[in-house]
Amino acid sequence: MALTVRDILQLDALRNVQVVAGSGGLGRQVRWVHIWPEVLPWFHGGELLLTTGHSWPEGARDQRRIIRELDQARLAAILFATGRFFPSIPRPILAAAERARLPILEAPSDIAFAELTEVINREIIRSQYEVIEQSEQIHKALTASALEAKELADICQVLSGLIRKHVAIEDAEFRLLAEAPWPPEGSPAIGPEARSARVLDVLRRRGALASLGMARGAVRISGLKALGVRNRIACPIRIAGDLVGYLWVLEGEETLTDLDVRAAEHGAVVAALHILRQQSVASVEARVQNSFVQALIQGELDRVAGQEERARLLGFDPEARYVTGLLALLGKAGEGRKRALAGLEEFHLRERLARALRVHLAKLGFPALLGYVMNQVVFLLPVEVPAEVLREKVATLWQRVKASEAHLPCAMGLGGIHPRAAGVAASYAESDSALAASDGEGVFWYEDLLVVRLLRSVGDGRALIDLRTRTLGRLRGAPRGAMLAETLVTLVRHGFNQRAAARAMHAHWNTMRHRIARIETILERPLSDPQLRLQLQLALEAERILPSPAARQSLPGAPLPEFPLSVPGGSRPAEDRSPAADGEAGTSDRAARSGVAHQASARKKP
Repeated sequence: MALTVRDILQLDALRNVQVVAGSGGLGRQVRWVHIWPEVLPWFHGGELLLTTGHSWPEGARDQRRIIRELDQARLAAILFATGRFFPSIPRPILAAAERARLPILEAPSDIAFAELTEVINREIIRSQYEVIEQSEQIHKALTASALEAKELADICQVLSGLIRKHVAIEDAEFRLLAEAPWPPEGSPAIGPEARSARVLDVLRRRGALASLGMARGAVRISGLKALGVRNRIACPIRIAGDLVGYLWVLEGEETLTDLDVRAAEHGAVVAALHILRQQSVASVEARVQNSFVQALIQGELDRVAGQEERARLLGFDPEARYVTGLLALLGKAGEGRKRALAGLEEFHLRERLARALRVHLAKLGFPALLGYVMNQVVFLLPVEVPAEVLREKVATLWQRVKASEAHLPCAMGLGGIHPRAAGVAASYAESDSALAASDGEGVFWYEDLLVVRLLRSVGDGRALIDLRTRTLGRLRGAPRGAMLAETLVTLVRHGFNQRAAARAMHAHWNTMRHRIARIETILERPLSDPQLRLQLQLALEAERILPSPAARQSLPGAPLPEFPLSVPGGSRPAEDRSPAADGEAGTSDRAARSGVAHQASARKKP
């Protein structure tokens, strides 16, 4: 172990040396021995300073300043040989050292500095050799644990027992993965106060987190006494250069040493190997689960031989009742429609959602059977409790997933309850419909979307398209149509309360009045008309389930899609909400406007 001031006081050469101040700092490490004077600029921390008092300032203010500067230089201790220049150590020096907890040692004037230097430096070299040997032992023990550990907590316990310190492992987002307090029956390694957002914010403002994220080895981080957080060593855990977590070693009754730094670095390597192994196993399991879930939602489970046995091995009961859920990564406009991932970054974001979902499904007692469809993570919920209890558990699941990934925009859609494996496909189609009709984040149950379900049951799909064309389509085909359509949508969402809509759009009241006048002119009816209000509300609901005008215009001869538009394993044409698409009304829209204009002209004739 590293040599401390307390250790060197046990040497025979220092048997006549007394501690006269700063006894609270006897745990400071001693790295080397230096002799006063004129050494302050050369200190690197951990030096034992030997002095007779020669050339020390005589004024009390200067003496206190020197002590403060030596303490800031992380000096280990100061040994005064009194008698020649200092009959006794000045009180200002003792008082300043006591406040700084910097040990002041007093020796008789006949002590030989040369002998002290030789003895102490020899002991330092011996202790450093012991550190190397102990480090090798720690490395071997941790390497063995890498082969035997079943979880990260096992590695924490091995490392904690070797260095007799508190050890914890967190992920890259500073969420606790495992910990081992020391002594084992003691308090948690980090404690809730040190994991709080306040402490992380303090560390971030001090720059500690930024420097830690860029570090390639262990970093010492000073504690926060005001918050009760101890000094600690942090070592990034990296796999192929990517940061996956942090290993923490916390100071206990004994100060942190160089051996602890080496041990933290060894532990971080072993933790990285363990995480890599877990990722490999999880990747294989995820592929197996994904292929199984894909077969379920596409209704093909019965077509493959041996699938029933495989289902039971994965924890799926083919005879039970299930709800199919979807956790979708939202698009830029906040829509939950099924869409292709935009790139590698979105792939990793979807993986983060899946990891959070898997963890919290298990904590709530649900099987973690996950699959992937574009931007969606598919999960299955067995229905073993009343519907209202299931809804409460789903609400809890959503809250926990969002708390884990608060910065990821996502929404959760759930289908109806269906029996047996064949019902999973139907429930998936319903959950997909619920997400397609969603607006922003939240939990959306298919059975709650009564208006959408009613519109989906309409056999005449062209009637819904005509409804949209003669309302929203006419607005979008007009100059500045996208802005007018946005205004109309905001009005509908605020119950046609014009002032509330103006506040929501951050628009002036006069601007809103002008826009409303333009909308009424284009629609040729006042917004106070109850029939028009009903049509506009239905048009907005229909827009959630209809293909975009641009998609319909690209295939003018194609038949209208059948309802429901979402089918198991299939995909719905993507909703294009770009300004270009919003401004393109299509031939039906132009025909509708032409017909309205013709009727208006006919009414003017006698």
